[in-house]
Amino acid sequence: MNRFIFPKFFIVVALVFSLLACDSDDKDVFSQDEIVSFIEDLVSFGYRRPGTEAELKAEQYIMDKFAGFGLSDIQQESFEIVVWDAQTYSLSINEQSIPCFYMPYSAFTPPDGISAELVYLGEGSEEDYLTADVAGKIVVVDMRFGSFDLFGIPIIEAASWYFTNWEAYNLAMFNQAAGFVGILADYFDRNTYYGPVDNPSKPLFERTIPGLWLSRSDGEQLLQIMADQESPQADLFLTGSMEPGETANIIGFIPGKKEEIIMVHSHHDSVFEGAVEDGSGTAEVLALAKYFGRDNAPKLNRTLMFLSSTGHFYNYMGHQVFLEKHMEDLLPRVVADVCVEHIGLEVEEVDGRIVKTGRNNLTGVLATNTYLSLISTNAVLANGLKRTLVIPWGDDEMESDALYYHEIDIPIVSLISAPLYLYDIIDTMDLVAKDQLVPVACALADIITTIDKTPTSWLK
Repeated sequence: MNRFIFPKFFIVVALVFSLLACDSDDKDVFSQDEIVSFIEDLVSFGYRRPGTEAELKAEQYIMDKFAGFGLSDIQQESFEIVVWDAQTYSLSINEQSIPCFYMPYSAFTPPDGISAELVYLGEGSEEDYLTADVAGKIVVVDMRFGSFDLFGIPIIEAASWYFTNWEAYNLAMFNQAAGFVGILADYFDRNTYYGPVDNPSKPLFERTIPGLWLSRSDGEQLLQIMADQESPQADLFLTGSMEPGETANIIGFIPGKKEEIIMVHSHHDSVFEGAVEDGSGTAEVLALAKYFGRDNAPKLNRTLMFLSSTGHFYNYMGHQVFLEKHMEDLLPRVVADVCVEHIGLEVEEVDGRIVKTGRNNLTGVLATNTYLSLISTNAVLANGLKRTLVIPWGDDEMESDALYYHEIDIPIVSLISAPLYLYDIIDTMDLVAKDQLVPVACALADIITTIDKTPTSWLK
């Protein structure tokens, strides 16, 4: 072995394996009851959609907590958005009502709705559209979630954050359809799905036709009615408003001995109560802010920057704004980003009901280099995190709220799980994996402390 590499190798090994679990005093700082109370407070505000009163209350709550935990230079960085809000929605055929839910950010109908022929296109491929005339009609499609494999092993069978055939909606628009009905074929037998997300202020593709979601069973009912009729007609309503609003990222600092920054972040916005997505992630950020901000906390070498972002469900608009604002001052100083999302329970569907399995949902720690993978593995093992995989992450797009920071080559450690209910109204307090809140906080504290002791060149 090269004599210059040999000592460095053993220094790395010694540093990684000198990392210990939180001691008893540290565990007293991280209180499960207190972290749960943070989530309960956030949930109590209501649906924290960007620009709403509930989200504004969450912003103020986080600022107050940061101040109480001794953080300095706390900033509420506001920006303007468009607030999309659905008010009435329905689908009926031959005056028979079909239970449904609105597709967020899609176009609104006139107040008296639209009446048009229904046409079923399977999974809505380009070939399906080539064989059908959909102009002026309401297109019905089976929507399919993607999956996620790790080394050929299926980790996530259905990923609720994206569809493999979302192009079916765009093709309906391009072919002058009057409306769109998506059957949630890979979901629980439910229709309260708030997705796919986009940014109505700056949409990737403006959604110019109204859209509704149907559950599997209601979709089957609709298809049966359609099969029994020639040129079946339906009435579709989706009314609401798009108004100017304002939302904000919240940041606060714990100064270190150096100008370099370790960023710790999650997002506080949600589509419904969002206990798991992402009340749990925000609560962990608050717990870590208290842990490192306490009077007897050891002085770190690097400055800690705590970021609670908004606009996660507006196509990560909060992070886009943060990058635009701080590309020249704060971000060049960031040596690593520690991101945390979704400490939730695993559920499954049994006879049409959502049932908890008694386990926390499978969790990944995405680490963007070998060194970060090693220290993350040690932290996971030392603190007893259950059902948690450390996943070395390369140049592929980051599948977490750290997406944009990965794109500008900031080293990332991102803890995340992906239960299917993240975009559903059922994401309430009873689905938080409460027994994992303190172990996760301890593991992240260990990772942050170790990063603080690490030479910058090793993090890269």
